[in-house]
Amino acid sequence: MLWVLGEIQVPIFIVEMDINQIFDLFSSDEERVESTYVNFDEHPYYNIGMFKKLILNNTNYNFNLSLSLQQENPNWDIDDIIDMGENILFNRAYSFINKLDINDPIHSETLNTFADTILLKCLVTSIKHYELLEEFEKCAFLLNIKNYVVECI
Repeated sequence: MLWVLGEIQVPIFIVEMDINQIFDLFSSDEERVESTYVNFDEHPYYNIGMFKKLILNNTNYNFNLSLSLQQENPNWDIDDIIDMGENILFNRAYSFINKLDINDPIHSETLNTFADTILLKCLVTSIKHYELLEEFEKCAFLLNIKNYVVECI
């Protein structure tokens, strides 16, 4: 199920709750029912969402970084620091999208759900960044995802 806010789609996970498990949390018995927790950090929804969030916040991040560093020490080379910040940001964003496998049915279904112009713009921006750094392995991986997203749109 998706909650739509403008062009942004946010997945909503509905989990049925067992009232007995809630009251078992407060029991004094030594034997408790084992609970299952879902780690959303490894889910493709999370990885795609974090990738988009980091890339979209890049401009705001660079602006705030340059302002704070200029106030700290006006003699610092702000352009070099912003380039370093961009490298950190794009590498962190890549660490999320790198977990996707378009051959996995769950991952491809998630990409199909999230396929929009915003994701496409984030992928193109990342590809351009890595082309300038001549990191062509990352470009190739991102290009495969971009082509899949274009097919889905």
